Amino acid sequence: MLCCSLSVQEPMSTTSLSVLVGIAEGHNKANNITGVLMTDRSTFVHVLEGASDHLDALIVKLSRDRRHKAFRVIARRAVSERQYNEWSLMLDLTHTTDVQWIASVVNIGDGDERTSWHGSNSSAEVA
Repeated sequence: MLCCSLSVQEPMSTTSLSVLVGIAEGHNKANNITGVLMTDRSTFVHVLEGASDHLDALIVKLSRDRRHKAFRVIARRAVSERQYNEWSLMLDLTHTTDVQWIASVVNIGDGDERTSWHGSNSSAEVA
């Protein structure tokens, strides 16, 4: 499981957000990644589940994207069961992107919080 957050320079329009979700869904389906994207259109919080190598590659891609600012990994851990098994990417247009609140809602605030990525996680993620 990976939980990360990032911001963009300008709030995204409904059309831009729809295009982004479509692209992300395709990528996630191809890589057997499931999860949820919470956003207020400026700040994005991802909670994603999948194979460790696929999540590592996604971290690199998101962190190197010049459109993103303030990228950080909030939590990263192996899980025994997916929470979002039916969703290649569920979109939640939320009124808050308060990371601590979201962490409590998606049950990731268990002391495994991290503010930066330190390379590949050797433990296997749920595939």
